Amino acid sequence: MWFLWMKRALARRNSDEDDQPRLWALTGIGLELAASVGALTLLGWWLDSSFGTTPYLILTGAALGMVGGLYNLWRKVKSYL
Repeated sequence: MWFLWMKRALARRNSDEDDQPRLWALTGIGLELAASVGALTLLGWWLDSSFGTTPYLILTGAALGMVGGLYNLWRKVKSYL
């Protein structure tokens, strides 16, 4: 579903522009989102194991990773709209 939205966003651009570099620039967005969530969740897990606050810092890290990753995703996609 997201690829149809992205395809429509790219179709709004002039047809004489080459879309290939833009598509390659957008391929890493999902990886960046997953990396931010994963890295902050791992950091929360490590802090939980250090301080003994088991579910709280993992959930905080996952939430912060999701918010930061989605903000980064929106910032990059917005420039292509």
